[in-house]
Order: sequence, then C-alpha cells, then structure tokens
Amino acid sequence: MKTEVYLSVLAEKQAETLRGADLRAFVAFVGDLEARGCAAPGCRLTGEIPVSRLCVKHLRDAMHVVVDFEAPGRAWILTLGLHRQAR
Repeated sequence: MKTEVYLSVLAEKQAETLRGADLRAFVAFVGDLEARGCAAPGCRLTGEIPVSRLCVKHLRDAMHVVVDFEAPGRAWILTLGLHRQAR
C-alpha cells in the first residue's frame, strides 16, 4: 500500500530552501516514505499519543526530518532541518 505523504506549511518552506545533496536526500526520503510507510524513518518516539505517532529520520550530515503518521497510509512531514548539539 502506497503511503500518502503531505508536508506541513513549515516543512514546505524548509524544503524550498534545500539544494544539492540535501535536496536529493530529501526527495529520496519522500519516495521511500511513500513506498515503505512507517518503516522508512526507522526511529519512532515513545510516549502517549500524539508523541508515539512521531518519527525522526536522519537524512544526511546534520539534516533530520520529523514525520507524523496521522493514520495508516497517511504521513505528514512536519519539519526538517539541521540537528544542533545541546549547549
């Protein structure tokens, strides 16, 4: 079953800024997400709903994406950007 993938307004704006290898990594991830659904991110957060529906995927270097699985077969990319080390 193909997963429907949507981008939040914030994620759309962030994706528009991607170039080069970051853009290629993001496009590849979206394709993988459509094809494999919740198996694509490989990392699900634990906790009560809605936290348990959130997944984080490392794309490349410090680039990460946060995905919400609203329902089976429907995923929302909430945000993407660089991971910063805690200060």
